[in-house]
Amino acid sequence: MFEAATSTHRNASPPRLTERSKSRMSALMGTWTADATMKTNIGDNRVSYYAIIHFACDPLRDLQCEMDGCDPMENRVCIPVEKGGVYDDTRCGDMAEDVVISPDVAVYFYFGVNIHAGAPFHIDHISSTGGWVGPISMVLAQDTNTTSIELDPHQLAEAIDRTLAKTADTDDEQVVADRYVSRYVNSPYSPLLRMPKDCDLMGPHDFDKMLGRSALDSSISSQVTHPIGGDVDIYEDNLSTCDNGDAQPVLPQVRFTFTDGDEKADENLIVELDYRLFTYVKPGTIMETMLPSIEKKGFPVRGPYCYRNILSGWTFDLAYDSTEGSEYISLVKGCVDDLPCLPGAFETCTTCTNTTIHQKTESTIINVSGVMQLGIAVTVLSVLLLLVSYKAHKFHSEIAKIRKLEKEYLESRNHSYRLLEIEDSEGQSDGYTPSNTASAASAAAAVTTFLDEQESEAQPVTRTTSI
Repeated sequence: MFEAATSTHRNASPPRLTERSKSRMSALMGTWTADATMKTNIGDNRVSYYAIIHFACDPLRDLQCEMDGCDPMENRVCIPVEKGGVYDDTRCGDMAEDVVISPDVAVYFYFGVNIHAGAPFHIDHISSTGGWVGPISMVLAQDTNTTSIELDPHQLAEAIDRTLAKTADTDDEQVVADRYVSRYVNSPYSPLLRMPKDCDLMGPHDFDKMLGRSALDSSISSQVTHPIGGDVDIYEDNLSTCDNGDAQPVLPQVRFTFTDGDEKADENLIVELDYRLFTYVKPGTIMETMLPSIEKKGFPVRGPYCYRNILSGWTFDLAYDSTEGSEYISLVKGCVDDLPCLPGAFETCTTCTNTTIHQKTESTIINVSGVMQLGIAVTVLSVLLLLVSYKAHKFHSEIAKIRKLEKEYLESRNHSYRLLEIEDSEGQSDGYTPSNTASAASAAAAVTTFLDEQESEAQPVTRTTSI
């Protein structure tokens, strides 16, 4: 089950309501998984479905600006304006009309449904988006109008693992430290939104309406009036009738509320998710007969809604409030076994998905020290390699010089021997005396001694050095 009492460190000086808290925002990043599994106590009928949402900080967030009276809660957003090659001005834009180049987060979705029905249907239906849908850009609008919320103290204590346990006579009003509400925006990513190639939950046309660009536009247009929390069906006007036209599917809406905890440095996080996974059921198929049947059995599905000008739309309820919990839906901050976990861009980037808040100095030391040690080791080894190479080169140069001297000496000695042989054959031995022979032997010994000395000096070069 979801642990609503997520602690985050509050700044020593609490931020003004008009400022975003980076620590709070970072606590929201990462993967959130909502899943439901139900079965009947009679018969072999099971329904399971899931919605996985991954929040990642948008790299263009540094371009954000703020303007008085430009409230994202009202679908207004500050847009930086370029002048002379720099963003030197701002204007207040409309989320429904403008492209926002500096959203807070990039959002990815992954949805799936598994329906098993025994007699008389005998159905095994498994489908999903087959990949991550996104990135879709979002601004986390700061709700500055809510300063407190009233919650049942016993429900709250149970929902957040009793970290706010209160007695019946205590005040049940919780002070809101901060609150963020999802606001979808069009961004440079929006034109790239496509259906994953392995998606079998819907076709390309339905994908556009339910999760693609049309769904994004519908979400932006309705998000100001979209109720979050409570049992409100936003498609109510399209239920069982086409008098009001087709239902316009929207993307999940979320609200994060930080309330004061028992300790000054702690806050409690309350999460509200409002989403009904919209699907199209082709007329004349067995699913058209089965879904009304499982709805009557108490499964959280609803329909039919007007879609494609006929009553062919059905929804799977994924609404969740962490203060109330749910009998059939579980919401966790993180991944669930056997379900998708991270978009491909983040699978090999573990630091990209870390939602734990660390002190900057500690993170810098941990992250950088390993690189520094590796750099030092590489530098030392490089210097040693250069020294060894230099000594080896010098040694071989000296050896080459000695070999050259030795060769010249031997050639000179051989020449002298030939002259002596010629003189001896002619009966003239003036040039061949014992003293000359001694001199030649002395010179050879000197060369040998010099070579031995050079080799002994070079011997340490081959010694193994350990670090």
